[in-house]
Amino acid sequence: MTYPPPYPECVRLFDELKVLDSTTKAEFNSRKYEIIHDLAEARFVEARPYFIAGLDNPDPDYRYACISALATHWHDTDPQFVAKLIELAEHDPDTQVRMISTSSLGQFKLRSALPTLKRIVENKQEDTQHRQTAYEAILRIFDFPPEAFPAWTGYDIFEDNLIDKGLLATISGGSIPNGPE
Repeated sequence: MTYPPPYPECVRLFDELKVLDSTTKAEFNSRKYEIIHDLAEARFVEARPYFIAGLDNPDPDYRYACISALATHWHDTDPQFVAKLIELAEHDPDTQVRMISTSSLGQFKLRSALPTLKRIVENKQEDTQHRQTAYEAILRIFDFPPEAFPAWTGYDIFEDNLIDKGLLATISGGSIPNGPE
């Protein structure tokens, strides 16, 4: 197969995905994720509504693949999708889905996501890696340089002392800084 697949192959793959979804329901099937990836790489936009619907799939791997297709591959910043990403970042039951949603919000530099990202960072009940991803998303939104990112500066464990509390305070105070000073 040519990669990315040409349009006729995408049509066939999309039909295969629909059949797999109808026959395997929420069961894990790695072929589904391969197809979603191939359709995303080929920019087969006819699948977009299907991927949007996949954000509510009971299988977390499926939700992850759909987010990857829409955010990572297509950089889709449609307001409905962004609203769903914000919801998933904070409330999805799967940590990996929360993390890719959170990371995508930072990639898109969505200031509207700042209050949600701040809540994640401050939630000590949240997975540590997710908290770090949320903090790095905040830094990305504000265009901080790489040396400001805990994961990029050699820290093995994300600790509260790595968080710029002043930066978080500006988010909750309503005045949002434009970037590093």
